Amino acid sequence: MLHKRWRTALLCVPLVWALGCTNAPEKKESKTVAEVVEEVKQEKEAEQGRQVKQEKKVNQEKEVKQEKNIQQEKKSENAAATPAEPAPKKDWKQHAKEDWGDLGHNLKEDIMGLWAKEDIAHNLIVLGGAGGLVAVSVNNWDQSVARYYDEHDALGGWEEVGYELGKPEVHFGVMGLFYTYAKLADDPKSLETSKRLAEALILNGVTTLILKGAVGRTRPNGRNYSFPSGHSSSSFATAAVLSGMYGPRVGIPLYLLSSFIAFSRLDGHDHYLSDVIFGSALGYVIGRTVTKTHEREVLGFEVAPWIAPEEQVGGVMFQRRF
Repeated sequence: MLHKRWRTALLCVPLVWALGCTNAPEKKESKTVAEVVEEVKQEKEAEQGRQVKQEKKVNQEKEVKQEKNIQQEKKSENAAATPAEPAPKKDWKQHAKEDWGDLGHNLKEDIMGLWAKEDIAHNLIVLGGAGGLVAVSVNNWDQSVARYYDEHDALGGWEEVGYELGKPEVHFGVMGLFYTYAKLADDPKSLETSKRLAEALILNGVTTLILKGAVGRTRPNGRNYSFPSGHSSSSFATAAVLSGMYGPRVGIPLYLLSSFIAFSRLDGHDHYLSDVIFGSALGYVIGRTVTKTHEREVLGFEVAPWIAPEEQVGGVMFQRRF
């Protein structure tokens, strides 16, 4: 009986062992504390390495930037130490084109200025009054005044001085003097004065020649092209321009000189009274108009008011045509 029990117990041992193996939990792989510490240490070292590389990169960029700044400063110092090359000098053609390239445009503006609304009334009064005096003088005074100065020498030979001073070529010479001074002294106002004189003398000369050819009047001394007096018109045109540019202190003496020139044409028996009257009025109107047309210019730029209604602001506008 005992033997039978031992045999049964032995048979159960393998079964219990098998069941124990089946139900036993699987062993999981686990890291030791030393391995974890080592991994943390490696990560810290890797992070420190990355930081070192980043700092090294930033330092290198700073060094490159500093080097560039140093090179730029050296270049600036060298440029400052090296004298600047003088600007190439302009030849006379370039100066002429720069100063007189707008002459044609300005002449057109001057012609339109004769009929500008702000000046037309003044111009018509002056020329209309002169025309009325011409009509009266032709019928009443011209012949008697001409006979008087044919018999009398009022200026005692000074009429020759008036003849020389009243020549248009003399007035163009004055314009040339202003231009020469403007270029030598770099004076913008003298340059503008020379340009205004040129425009006035050109317009006056062309207008006077057209009227002389159209009227065809014989002079008191028997020569042709008496009306109007070119010496008178050119002198008063020059006086009007210079008066407009420099004021009455210059204008009044020049108007007196122009009157002397006009009177010398009567005393020299070269013109009738009506020739001198209309010539003087014509030159004055042209010279004044040329100056008024461009009086709102500064250094060649037109000055005009500027208003922006939307922004409710305003100011001054400088403009120039090229």
